[in-house]
Amino acid sequence: MSRPCRTALLAVTALLFTAGAAAAQACLGIPSRDGQIALAGAYTRMNDFDAVGGEFHVDVSGPASFGFAYSRDFARASTGDADDVNSFEARLAYELFLVDPSVCAVAGVRYLDAPVERLGVPVGFGFGKTLRGDRLSATLYGLPQYVWLRQDLIGTDDVETSNEFMAEAGVTLGFLPFFVGGAVVVSTMDDDDARFRLRAGFLF
Repeated sequence: MSRPCRTALLAVTALLFTAGAAAAQACLGIPSRDGQIALAGAYTRMNDFDAVGGEFHVDVSGPASFGFAYSRDFARASTGDADDVNSFEARLAYELFLVDPSVCAVAGVRYLDAPVERLGVPVGFGFGKTLRGDRLSATLYGLPQYVWLRQDLIGTDDVETSNEFMAEAGVTLGFLPFFVGGAVVVSTMDDDDARFRLRAGFLF
C-alpha cells in the first residue's frame, strides 16, 4: 500500500473512532456532550393508552452511545381495556462522521409483554443538529427505522413476524444541565395514529 493510501486510511480510522464531541447525541434528540449521562422521564400519548416511563443514556467518550428505557402503558378507562403493557428497550448509536449535523447508525431491541408478546428489532439512521446559545440550546432530530417484528399471542402457539417502519422527529430545548422536548412518532404497526411524546431530564 502506498504512503498516501496509508495516510488516508489512518485519517479515516481516526475520524471514525474519535467522532462527534460537538454533535454528541444530537441524532437521538439529547443535547449531551462526550462523556455525559442523561436521565429523563417520558410521557407518551397514544390512541387508547397513556405511557409513562424513564430513560437512561450514556454518551461515552468517542463515537458510540447507548441507552435503556422502560415504560408502562395504561389503558384509558373509556376504552374498556384493562390490560396494561410493560415495554423494555435497549439502543446503541454510533456516529459516522466528525461533523455537525450529527449522523448516526442506530440499532436496538424492544420487548413488550401481555396480552401479546412483541419483540422488535429496529435498525435505522438518526440525524440531528444542536444550535447552542449562551444559556439555551435547541436540538432538532429525526430517526427513521426499519423494524423486524415478532408477535406471540400468550397462551397460544400463534407466532407472527412482519417488517414494519417507524419514524420519530422532534425538538429538545436544553437549559444545562436540564432539557425538555417533544416528538412525534409514527409507525405502520397496528395502523396506529401518530404518537406524541414529552421528555424531560438532566445531564451530568
